[in-house]
Amino acid sequence: MSVFHAFIDEINSPGGSIGHGYRAFTHAEYKEIIREGPCKITYCVDCQHSWYAIEEQANPLKTYIAKPSDYLAQKIIKNLVETAAADREYLLNHLASNGNLIVSKWKKSVKKREEILKRAVPDIHEKRWTIVHYSFEAESKTTKTAQNRSMVWRHRLLLPWLNLEILKENPAVLFALLHNRTAYPPQDWAAFDSKQLVQNWAIGFLAVQFSAKCVVMHGSRYGQVVDFEAGATHRGDTLGFPRAQLVLEAQAYLMNSLRKTVDLLLEGADLSTNKGSDKWESMTGVGFKHSNHIELWSPYTNQPFCPPPVFKIDNLVSIAQTRLDALGDHLFFLQTDPAYLRRFGRIVLGGAFGTLQESNGQGTLLASAIIGDVVDY
Repeated sequence: MSVFHAFIDEINSPGGSIGHGYRAFTHAEYKEIIREGPCKITYCVDCQHSWYAIEEQANPLKTYIAKPSDYLAQKIIKNLVETAAADREYLLNHLASNGNLIVSKWKKSVKKREEILKRAVPDIHEKRWTIVHYSFEAESKTTKTAQNRSMVWRHRLLLPWLNLEILKENPAVLFALLHNRTAYPPQDWAAFDSKQLVQNWAIGFLAVQFSAKCVVMHGSRYGQVVDFEAGATHRGDTLGFPRAQLVLEAQAYLMNSLRKTVDLLLEGADLSTNKGSDKWESMTGVGFKHSNHIELWSPYTNQPFCPPPVFKIDNLVSIAQTRLDALGDHLFFLQTDPAYLRRFGRIVLGGAFGTLQESNGQGTLLASAIIGDVVDY
């Protein structure tokens, strides 16, 4: 007996309605809204990211708001993919012909950048940590179903890393976003964009529609709607329609937001002649960094504004070897250079915890730090 049929048997059992800790639904309501995913593995660790399990749907936030036909599901996905592609092509053309003008207009002032962003992306959240802020909103605490939630917050939660604060403070952030989202196709960003939705998916913050179909998430067939095939979905080659729609919707919304921002930057300019893009090309060729910083920013702390993560074993081995060599040099200098050892000691003991220690305690703390580095090496 499948999980679905067992659950339906529970629904059909006498005793009124079933609540499972949430608002109680009647038996008739459950029969109408419960949808069983195509995977036959109970509690599949791979498919849980594509479809909600039967039991999860007892939570009103994780009930599907609609079940589009196969034709409509294909139309929804096709529209999102084509819209994002058209906006990307539009941005590529303007960056190639008017890149210099875009750079000069965006660099004017923080106040001007804020005004442009609020006009171009009116739903953008003002502060960092969008999901945290949303958790304090009354809307997030209610048990009403997800389809009744606002589109403003839906847009914000689709791109939880995008906010007014980070975009207006440093002009390079928008430049990096424009460059990396146009230089790399959307399929290269699919894994990253899906990962950003993990928390919202798990909580049920975003309304989703049900279809047993899957969407190809890589290569030249990106965005093609196909039948469920266990191996492809478990490998990550395809993603279930409910989650795939969110990923593609996030990409389409981002590209449209960037397009509107560029349109406002070019507003009023005479675009009949090419304004040049040598400054833009020079900047993107060098890389991006935070204001008043010499070094380029790290992809670990600025991943949305860096090239998309790509699995390349040679790169990972190179990074691991570099870190191992650096740690080896560190241990060598600790043993051979007294000045280096003193500097390391000041770093270890310079924090609040270190300053609270007595002399014996400080010695133990320093020794523990060195032993830890030796063990890591």
